[in-house]
Amino acid sequence: MARTSFYLSVKSNDITICSHIIANQTVELNSGISFSLAKKSGVYALSLISKSDIVVTEIRVKLPIAQRLYNEHLYFYHDANDTNAQTKILQHCKNTGVRSGQVTVYKNVKSNGVFGVGLLTSKRFDTLIEHGEKQVSLIIDMENKRLEQGVTYTFDPFILQKSKEGTNDFLERYAKLVKNFNDVTLPTTIPVGFCSWSRYYGNINEQIIINQIKTTKEHLKNKGANVIQLDDGWQVFGTFAGKYQVDSKKFPNGLQPLVKLAKSKNLNLGLWLAPFVINKNSPYFEQLKHIVDLSHKVSCLGKDIYSFDFDNPQYYEFLKDQFTYYRNLGITYYKL
Repeated sequence: MARTSFYLSVKSNDITICSHIIANQTVELNSGISFSLAKKSGVYALSLISKSDIVVTEIRVKLPIAQRLYNEHLYFYHDANDTNAQTKILQHCKNTGVRSGQVTVYKNVKSNGVFGVGLLTSKRFDTLIEHGEKQVSLIIDMENKRLEQGVTYTFDPFILQKSKEGTNDFLERYAKLVKNFNDVTLPTTIPVGFCSWSRYYGNINEQIIINQIKTTKEHLKNKGANVIQLDDGWQVFGTFAGKYQVDSKKFPNGLQPLVKLAKSKNLNLGLWLAPFVINKNSPYFEQLKHIVDLSHKVSCLGKDIYSFDFDNPQYYEFLKDQFTYYRNLGITYYKL
């Protein structure tokens, strides 16, 4: 596997600007954008700084992987990035164009050669791993953002590793790096219990959860059950409401009695939320419009979804208020 030259392409309006870059080097494109690619202990970190207020749509980083590795024997782990999608093992030559989430591992089933790619954080800009024709690339969604002159934009660090020991060797190193880069304190108790989505999807109500709390404790008492997690459907105004309030028709007594019942069984009540996006048809949309990024719209589950503006400090105050309210109810477990 080559370890030197990465190939950059930047989409800006109707033009695409390209360049090669190697580790620990800075290159300046003729658009006035300078890229730096740092490498330390096998971890790469790409950053840019612009001399102009250019609008950037997408940055593509083609990874330096030897062409000889691409053949009919090459398979990869697809870390699905769509709602309700399943992770899969796919044959590369028949699945070009597929985009995976945070991590992927390739294996040649004939030679047993293994290499992996993994993003270590998930911060400002969404990044996916694209499995192209005889290539693997990182795709950074820049959200049509107008770059500020002189401001440095740093993207999620990543690893690109050829493993002599197999897939587990790469995944174990990746997991340790994710832990370190995100300052993760691993829980002493592993969450065990029930998630309502796996059984009821969004069709839940107070009585269903009461019954499930009792059933979970009875049937999983020897399995260390400690959580009952309410998934999508507990809140009013449906998926991607943006602001999360309990549906009083489904839960006429609110969540507090369920928290107390769960705690009496030595269980924690957990909640699903999607606090980073909002449905345009949400009744809260106009109320929250001042903290919504109107330039970044996607389609999900047949709905027009907008991202909140992560550069707006008021968004984080709103987010803090939401979680403070539910934490004060005694809810400390969240699925996001």
